[in-house]
Amino acid sequence: MRRLIVKLLLFVIFFSGFFDPSLIPTAHALSGGPDSGSYVWRDSASGISYSWDDISASGTSLGVRSDDSMSGLLNIGFTFTYYGNAYTQLYICNNGYITFTSAACAYNNIGIPNAAVPQNFIAPYWDDLFTAGDIRYQTLGTSPSRRFVVSWLNVDHINFKGANGVTFQVVLYETNNRIAFEYQDVTFSDAATSSGGSATVGIENSAGASGTQISFNTQSLSASYAVQIEITPVLTQAAYRIFTNANSTDVGAALAASNSGATLTSTGQAFRVRMLLAVASSGIIASGTTLKLQYAGKGAGTCASPSGTPAAYTDVTTGTAIAYKDNATPTTGTTLTSNANDPIDGARVVINETYVESNNFSNTAGAIQVGQD
Repeated sequence: MRRLIVKLLLFVIFFSGFFDPSLIPTAHALSGGPDSGSYVWRDSASGISYSWDDISASGTSLGVRSDDSMSGLLNIGFTFTYYGNAYTQLYICNNGYITFTSAACAYNNIGIPNAAVPQNFIAPYWDDLFTAGDIRYQTLGTSPSRRFVVSWLNVDHINFKGANGVTFQVVLYETNNRIAFEYQDVTFSDAATSSGGSATVGIENSAGASGTQISFNTQSLSASYAVQIEITPVLTQAAYRIFTNANSTDVGAALAASNSGATLTSTGQAFRVRMLLAVASSGIIASGTTLKLQYAGKGAGTCASPSGTPAAYTDVTTGTAIAYKDNATPTTGTTLTSNANDPIDGARVVINETYVESNNFSNTAGAIQVGQD
């Protein structure tokens, strides 16, 4: 819900009469989910970038050189919330998954969800693996943006020991509780078991009753491939203000008080709206979501139930009564100019996005974390 956030805050629109906007959030292009825990996932084919954390020298080695080996409790380095429960420690199974619940290291992968053991796990590559290479873990970064990384480095399949091994990792992110799977090498010497052909990829809650299955015994993985799992972001309109148009990155003069509608005086009058959206549950990654701008005639009704013309909410296009206007001077990617009249939301941190024209989706946007606008 990022690019049209920028357009809503900065783009100029035409309208005659009273403006009563409504933002209707829509989830980004998902590859799967949500499950009952509101987890959704996307992969490299839907915009997630592969980003490998090399801890092969700096990380702590488990020293595991055997089959079906579970580590002891390991400190994450921060509190990680998973299916509503807070954890500061976890276990690592050499068979390609981590878990927050003590249990034997299961080798026989099954589909998700399943009430059988293991439960409460995160599996980037659950298969019957043998640690001929190494398994390392490390907490990186500084608060409140730390991440806990576990890397399986050149680990063999139990049936193909000493041959080609696979290399992959799972990353847990502080604050937004996001999960990432990164795949550097997914090829064994046996073609059928390579690329996840005999593996389970996904997450499951502590009861085994809910989970997100990304792949099960399917060759869906590849080198330099990434998967990201997150809780669906919850957005709340926090504040807005309507301004006159200025052909610059500044919004111009305010037409009304914050959180108040403005009456325009002429047909074709250009104006701007800056709006704050409060982010809860999960952060929004840069360029990770889209947002729709709609309008309706309020009439004698309410914003929730308009009765004017149009009575139903209508998408803003170049041909509707409210339409986007492209300013000539500001260029895409330009930093916004702060205005003393900008809407505020108490003491919450506001992430000021860059200017975008012509529905341009190519420039970089800043991520918004939980508790920010």
